[in-house]
Amino acid sequence: MDTDAQFLHEFQTGVLPFEQWTHVAHIRMAYLVCKSSASFEEALETIRQGIQHFNGLHAAKLTVGFHETMTQLWATLIWNATQQCDSSVSNSNAFLDQNRELLDSSLWKQYYSPGVMFSPDAKRAFIAPDLKTISVENAQTLKE
Repeated sequence: MDTDAQFLHEFQTGVLPFEQWTHVAHIRMAYLVCKSSASFEEALETIRQGIQHFNGLHAAKLTVGFHETMTQLWATLIWNATQQCDSSVSNSNAFLDQNRELLDSSLWKQYYSPGVMFSPDAKRAFIAPDLKTISVENAQTLKE
């Protein structure tokens, strides 16, 4: 089993140690899901369910938990980057090398003010960006 397949399997089964569930791990998982999904909607649903499942298995260790708006924003950023990848990107390490800006966990601040992002409503349901719009490549602008 290659490294990406092993990582994704460990995430999906909850065997991945919680301490390894970092920002980079989130990006890596989302990339692997996006590259194997037929549509953004399919990728988003798989990412959402995967995070919620993993969080459920590690609920006692969580400090924040699932955040719908953050998930949709990052899924969009990663989907768009995946759509723009050239043929040299064959694994998550190459993807991360080609998309270093995604390693910045504060990238969301380009799109959202903290007041909007950390509102209870944004945690529960998707809230559209208040600073800068973002569109899903080959799809429509994200809407509430």
